[in-house]
Amino acid sequence: MKLLHRPPVPVMGTLLLLVLALLAALTPGETSAHAAFDRSDPQPNTVLAESPAEIRIWFTEPLEQAYSDVRLFDETGHEIPNLTAEPGEGEKSVVVRLPEPLANGTYSVVWKNLSSADGHPAQGYFTFTVGTQSDVASVTMPVTEDSTGAPLWLQSAARWLVLLALAVAIAVWPVWLLVLWPVLRGDAALTAELAPRARRLGIGAVSAALLANVLALAVQATNLEGGSLITRIGDTVSDTRYGSLWLARVGLLILMGIVYQFLPWVDPIKKWPIAAIGVVIAALLPIPVSMNAHAAALETGRTTAIAFDYVHTLSASVWFGGLILLFGVLIRALRTQVPRRTVLAQALPRFSAMALVCWGLLAVTGLYAWWLQVGSWDGLRETQYGQSLLFKLILVGVVFLIAGLNLLVITRKLAQTDPATQPRWFGRLGYAVIAELVLTTLILLAVGRMTSLQPARDVMAAEQSGQTIHYTLDNRDVTLQIAPSAAGPNHFLVTIPGEPVPDGTETLLRLTFAGESIGTKEIELSRSSPTVYETHGSELGIAGDWEIELLIRNIGEFEWNDTQTISVGATGSAAPTPPWRFGTGGIVGLLLLGIGLVGFVVAWRVGKSRLRMESAGLGTAAALLGLMLMVQARIQPASGLDPGMTNPIAATSDSVTLGQELYTANCLACHGATGQGDGSSAENMAPPPADFTAPHAAAHSDAEFYDWIRNGKPG
Repeated sequence: MKLLHRPPVPVMGTLLLLVLALLAALTPGETSAHAAFDRSDPQPNTVLAESPAEIRIWFTEPLEQAYSDVRLFDETGHEIPNLTAEPGEGEKSVVVRLPEPLANGTYSVVWKNLSSADGHPAQGYFTFTVGTQSDVASVTMPVTEDSTGAPLWLQSAARWLVLLALAVAIAVWPVWLLVLWPVLRGDAALTAELAPRARRLGIGAVSAALLANVLALAVQATNLEGGSLITRIGDTVSDTRYGSLWLARVGLLILMGIVYQFLPWVDPIKKWPIAAIGVVIAALLPIPVSMNAHAAALETGRTTAIAFDYVHTLSASVWFGGLILLFGVLIRALRTQVPRRTVLAQALPRFSAMALVCWGLLAVTGLYAWWLQVGSWDGLRETQYGQSLLFKLILVGVVFLIAGLNLLVITRKLAQTDPATQPRWFGRLGYAVIAELVLTTLILLAVGRMTSLQPARDVMAAEQSGQTIHYTLDNRDVTLQIAPSAAGPNHFLVTIPGEPVPDGTETLLRLTFAGESIGTKEIELSRSSPTVYETHGSELGIAGDWEIELLIRNIGEFEWNDTQTISVGATGSAAPTPPWRFGTGGIVGLLLLGIGLVGFVVAWRVGKSRLRMESAGLGTAAALLGLMLMVQARIQPASGLDPGMTNPIAATSDSVTLGQELYTANCLACHGATGQGDGSSAENMAPPPADFTAPHAAAHSDAEFYDWIRNGKPG
């Protein structure tokens, strides 16, 4: 009987889905931007009475300082010469010192950086004005070299290939040891036949992972500037954190490839030390990957976040790589060996038990990753990171249904001895496993794309300080972004999707205040790219409702316009609430949750016996204890400061005297003479001024007070 020779319609459908997803991945998308702008001094769009002595910028992730830069341009687009970016306070900031005061006018600060956490580049700019409101001007967009590296589709593809090959390289030996060998050991001939296949699969996966890592390194090297690709590859390996982790990843893969040659495939018990070494190296392989993930960019709870990412990567790898091993070694070998299919009937429940533990860990760690990197339904729907995650979750749901079918139906049918029905169910198993493999490959594609995108929480936090208005013009969804969307200077950015409009097209905004009549203000936007127009200005100078007409026209060809109404507040919106972070106790809690999952799976596997009660009880106790430890390990960061930041003002008699003078002039009216928050202006203030004599004040460092006085307190 011919089995597994002609793919059925469902399998062809999933293959078609794979092709469509690959095509979607090849389409242009937003560039990665992970060390995103956090804050600056001067703040964006502010008007300063005097020229600043320096410009400081803080980002959301630690930087590769050697590959981060800041440039300053005047309102005509000419660069201010002889400025050099230096490391600022902590790992996440840069500073540019101005050798002489700036003349009155509007200036553009153009920055670029390279994250040392995940190796992604970012660039952007903001403006500030020296002088008065009359000196605010629409700036000429500075022309700088685009240094965002390889296109998004290539970054996503490179990371996807690394994840695919790495998953198999990780899983082959542990799954052979825990699933296949225990059911093969009674058949020496079959064990001798399948062991070389498993070894070749493991070595092939290591080889593929090495090639994928070489491609990933070349793609990463495009983020640097200057020199040939070979030179930039050398600089990436020798000068960046990404390069150090890449070397660790490649070193572990080479070691895994060597170990695969000497592992005791036929009888692991006789050479258990070598077998244990193989398991240890396989378990170490995901560590460099997780240390280069979004979790590595956190300040507080970083170690636990990396541990969660590691468990997530390891669980996904064991499950997906185990499917590859199961299909490529066992199922394909048994399709012509009907009498030996009882081996498969014994192996499937063991694999299902291991898969259930992996799925449980994936659910726990994935939920935390969603909270950490997305955190809201809007972030899931409205950002590219969230949309990729949503695509992944839909596929996971389909795979879960197929896996449930395998576990609850096909596995039981294969356990039957009826020779008339067993071959039919064996064929259905093959098709179901193929469908799982294809869908899981798509899931890893979504993961590869997500690792190349800015997390949704960062995107949403940036957008909270502004608002996006949608217009329908010529059947296009044209957007106007206003930041910070507060009364005062703002950045206006119009994006026109689809084919670029012709040269000579004008883009205008007509602003009409909905309150008292102050006339209509018209501003013209400058074209900064084929589909983007932008400018800066302080036309939204009054808080309230404004009607904004967007007019796009090319004289003699077309004229589009639409009007929307927005509300402008006195200040921008607050940043979203941060997620929970966990201390190292959270790692112990996650470990206990894993033990609890194992207990539940053992209780399911052993059937009705005393061991079931004991396993279920142990699993419940371990899971509850793990949850308690995780809650107790919660850390709520008091501020967004870098851990190494200190107060740069030394505590001398001169600084204390100056501080007293500044406090009397600026703080006394609210905080009072003794710092208890009882000043003459404190009454009816909401929230009331802080009491600096309260016990909680002693818990804050001098660096925190310095940062709050200098930059304001978040929220």
